[in-house]
Amino acid sequence: MPNNVKVLADSQSVINAAVLSTSLALAAGSTGVGIAIGVSVAQNYIGKSGSTGATLPGTGVTTAYISNSTVTASDDLIVKATSDKAINALVFAGAGAVSVGAVGVSVSGSGVYAENIIGGATEANIAIGNQLVQGGTVTVQAMDTSRIEAIAAAVSLSLALGNIGVAVSLAGAVAENAIDTTIKASVTEVAAASTGSLVATSGNVLIDAKDDATIRVISAAAAIALVEAVSLQVWLFQAQVRWHSTGSPTKYLPKSSARRSMRPLPQHWSLLATTCKRPLAQEARFLTIAVFCCQPLQMPIPSRVML
Repeated sequence: MPNNVKVLADSQSVINAAVLSTSLALAAGSTGVGIAIGVSVAQNYIGKSGSTGATLPGTGVTTAYISNSTVTASDDLIVKATSDKAINALVFAGAGAVSVGAVGVSVSGSGVYAENIIGGATEANIAIGNQLVQGGTVTVQAMDTSRIEAIAAAVSLSLALGNIGVAVSLAGAVAENAIDTTIKASVTEVAAASTGSLVATSGNVLIDAKDDATIRVISAAAAIALVEAVSLQVWLFQAQVRWHSTGSPTKYLPKSSARRSMRPLPQHWSLLATTCKRPLAQEARFLTIAVFCCQPLQMPIPSRVML
């Protein structure tokens, strides 16, 4: 009689993905117009169909089992299935537009979409027939340690130089992640009329199913719009909107200002970022907009009367 009997099934699947894109536009002349757009898309799946999102039959399955067999161990009888699936994704998009002229118009936009999904099943089972399954201690265990770690970032910069300048910058980042797995540990009978038995002669029978899946996501979008001129009348509009996977959107109230200045405009930037850790499913969507519209300052000239 053997001291220990172990039936082990271990599965490891890893996807490492990096998608990077950049775009730059430069325009110069009496009227300069620069437009730059950068987009990055990453879709990674383990055990799931990329087109339908359905679980693919026979994929992503890890099973350890004893079925309709006679097994005796003086010490430990262990049936254990472990699944360790991982997706590591880095997705980045950058865009920059620069215009120089009497009239300068710069428009830049960057967008990122990242989708990561893990599916499958992890099962440990002893199916008793008409035979004896015996051990000093009996352990039936299924464990899933799948994880998703993703970074989705978009940066957009626009710069307009001229007597009349307009700079528009737009950046958006969307990250959708899900772990849809089944973990099962069980002791069953092959048939209702089975006469076999499961016996632990000196210890306990442990049946354990453990889900230790994690999702860690950083999703960020930054938009920067800059205008440089000698004397300007400025209108500034900035809006930031954040969506959640559930519930209504949370809106950040627009902020506006109008002012006159004889000096060049200071730099303006806006950034919205978040870090989330939530098992099973997480979704983050961010949109950042920055707009500068400028025109020459009209200064009244006082009249003089010479006597």
